[in-house]
Amino acid sequence: MKRFLFCFIIFFSALLIGCSVNPVTGKRELILVSKGQEKAIGKKSDKEITAQYGIYKDKYLYEYVNSVGRKIVKHVHRHDVNYTFRVLDSVQVNAFAVPGGYVYITRGLLAYLNNEAQLAGVLGHELGHINARHTAKQMTYSMLAQIGMNIGMIAVPELKQFSGLISKGVQLLFLKFSRDDEYEADYLGVLYSVKSGYNANEMGKFFQTLNRIGKKEHSALPEFLSTHPNPVNRIAEVRKNFYKIRNKSGIRKFKVDKKNYLKHVEGLIFGEDPRQGFFEKGFFYHPVLKFKFRAPEKWKLYNNPSQVILLSDRKDAVIVFHISKGRSLNDAVNKYMNNNNLKMYYIKNIFVNGFRAVKTGSVVKSKNYAVISYFIDMNGKVYEFDCIYKDFNEKYLFVPNSFSYLTDRGKINKKPKRIHVVKVKSKISLKKILSYYGITDKKSVDEIAVLNGIYPNDILKKGNLIKIVK
Repeated sequence: MKRFLFCFIIFFSALLIGCSVNPVTGKRELILVSKGQEKAIGKKSDKEITAQYGIYKDKYLYEYVNSVGRKIVKHVHRHDVNYTFRVLDSVQVNAFAVPGGYVYITRGLLAYLNNEAQLAGVLGHELGHINARHTAKQMTYSMLAQIGMNIGMIAVPELKQFSGLISKGVQLLFLKFSRDDEYEADYLGVLYSVKSGYNANEMGKFFQTLNRIGKKEHSALPEFLSTHPNPVNRIAEVRKNFYKIRNKSGIRKFKVDKKNYLKHVEGLIFGEDPRQGFFEKGFFYHPVLKFKFRAPEKWKLYNNPSQVILLSDRKDAVIVFHISKGRSLNDAVNKYMNNNNLKMYYIKNIFVNGFRAVKTGSVVKSKNYAVISYFIDMNGKVYEFDCIYKDFNEKYLFVPNSFSYLTDRGKINKKPKRIHVVKVKSKISLKKILSYYGITDKKSVDEIAVLNGIYPNDILKKGNLIKIVK
């Protein structure tokens, strides 16, 4: 009983120490993550995020996004944070922020914005999450949940669990924000945009575009909306907040700036960039590294700069492909064997289509999953396939065994699609003008309509600017 009371004293002392003033609301709230810890988490997470997604290499576009972000930062609540803006080389329609002032926006999302005011709204929303310390609050809830489960047997040394949880920041960063947090971030996005001189109503129009993307993809909402409130409700809230904040601000002229925005996304890669590898008709091709391998039918296929993931349709197997960090074939295998989570059963020296390789069999101790790994030496680089099964079998080993040189010039020279901005020369419908550029199939016409935030039969005026994809 005495121990239990002692634990409660420790627990509530932590609560009292953790109470801090929210910089946005001015109210005291429980946050067990210090600002210093937020900074450390952000720095670590930034390395992992940029490694996973890659930075989009367009200095002109980055400097533009950064300049808009800097305008908004002047009007945020927290000026004790060093804000960093990054454009990620990802096809995903997404924007997010992590503690420590890091704001990310993908080229996939930039493609669907249509003016600078919309860009300001997205950046303002993510800055809202940082300023209201939403991620720190979510991390606190996770900590308290764990403490709550162990409150009856907690001992003083076990308070180290706090730092243990905090060190797992990357895993906690993507916890879903509450509906209230999202609405608050929307409100702050509008507030910061208005104070920066932007027409925040444009954010509502962008929500309509996102909603159409979701419908086009059979209700698979883009990442930016997948954890957010209903877009229709958000549009009404954005409009209401804009007029309320505008009236208080006394500002009457607001910037939209479509022309300047479109000038900066001219040439933006749209969709998958084949130079980073691409799936086509049952194969994965990499034009730059010049290799290929087969991909199982009906599996979900994911490609990003750091790894390729193939997930079975029944979710009973996954294959992870990446370049090993080993300096040689032997070094790669030795590093792999030092993994304490694996129990190794065999190692075999083999050849895969003429390449020296090593095949290993092991089990994940904690999950009891079977793992068959291939290490393939191609021109001094070691490529690794980790085939993980819930039930042991070798059914999908045709994937690593199909690894071979890519020699097809058509695949090697495949170019990405890009956004191009064109000026309308006369009063005409979008559908009609697209036909002049050889874009006539319904799917492509609908896609470009969504890309421009309009509809195929909408009439465009002379001098209007629109985005097309070629």
